[in-house]
Amino acid sequence: MHLVVLGLVSVDPEQHLAISSDKDINAQDSLGRTPLHWASALREEMSLLLSRSLLDANASTTIRDSRNQMPIHHCAMTGNAEVMKLLIVAAALRTGTTKTWRPRVL
Repeated sequence: MHLVVLGLVSVDPEQHLAISSDKDINAQDSLGRTPLHWASALREEMSLLLSRSLLDANASTTIRDSRNQMPIHHCAMTGNAEVMKLLIVAAALRTGTTKTWRPRVL
């Protein structure tokens, strides 16, 4: 999944997510980063689309990388406000009364 998010493999992310398991969605690379870490750090429009797709597939918002950073920290470094809102809402929903991600229009 990491290669798909980074655009190194020409596969439709939605199709790849449909056949991926929860383990694949939250797999960590050698830096401890998940696909959501990488997607939230992108500066382009693709960041929002990929992050939303990963969250819809149940990607964790709380996994920390080797530098003790979560996806929201990577997002903050790029200044992507839309993805930041998405991550905050997803984290709030999952730590509140429900653990299920429900996409909302922000």
